[in-house]
Amino acid sequence: MTETTPSPLSNVITIDDEQEPIRVDPHLRILERKVMNDTADVLTTVREAFKSAFDVDPRLVSVETSPSDIPGWDSVGHLSLASELEQAFGISLDVDELIEMESVCEIVRIITPKLSKEVSR
Repeated sequence: MTETTPSPLSNVITIDDEQEPIRVDPHLRILERKVMNDTADVLTTVREAFKSAFDVDPRLVSVETSPSDIPGWDSVGHLSLASELEQAFGISLDVDELIEMESVCEIVRIITPKLSKEVSR
């Protein structure tokens, strides 16, 4: 059941959808996400991005996974994955970061610090 309650902070609304509460400021359209500073949280979301980009079982994606392990993880697939990651995490990846993303381990290493920067803005 989804429940929406006003917050005492300005016009922020808290939405409780039986998961973690999400706070939304309707005027600024800012979504305050939970800080994913735990590698396991980041890895779980990365796995889902792999599922969307390559239609693979997320359980088969580990920190050791590299392009040779995933059918379709070529240059075009890499761009598709990058797009899925940007959408899933609400971040932007620059060209240098895209080049460095040669494994899931590197993807997690690149994304994790961006999340703390994004939330602290």
